[in-house]
Amino acid sequence: KSAIHTEVKSEKMQDFKWDNIEECINLLKSYEEEKKEDSSLDDFLQTTLLDEKRFSNLTEKKPNCVNLLTFHSSKGLEFPVCFLVGLEDHLIPHEKSLKETGLEEERRLMYVALTRCKERLHLSMSRVRKRHGKEIPSSPSRFLFDIPGHLLTVTSWKP
Repeated sequence: KSAIHTEVKSEKMQDFKWDNIEECINLLKSYEEEKKEDSSLDDFLQTTLLDEKRFSNLTEKKPNCVNLLTFHSSKGLEFPVCFLVGLEDHLIPHEKSLKETGLEEERRLMYVALTRCKERLHLSMSRVRKRHGKEIPSSPSRFLFDIPGHLLTVTSWKP
């Protein structure tokens, strides 16, 4: 908890971050009680974070609500407005996923994410990412170049 207090200035944000940590701990405890002996961290993540059933209630109309989802968990859902962020090579497609599932599976997930939107879709990436404490220039996801140009309105881009 002390690292949160050191790094985060706002008390409200400190509480929010600590609540998130406690929620993760509670999820892990629940999973541990139900798990099989040969379960792994990957099993936990697949079960709790990528389980589409956990997100099925998101299609209910809730005013003034923002839903944050992974590409995996958005499958089968639709929203009026969607923001896809972090659309940079090495993130989308992710380096590790490329080795495990291959480029076409990553392309399929990108397609799933792109098609969740009914009215307006915003795509974004950062020009620079911090990795291991160093600023590293980012490149757009290779999947962005598959989108026909006439479907895009570029509002800001400087390579």
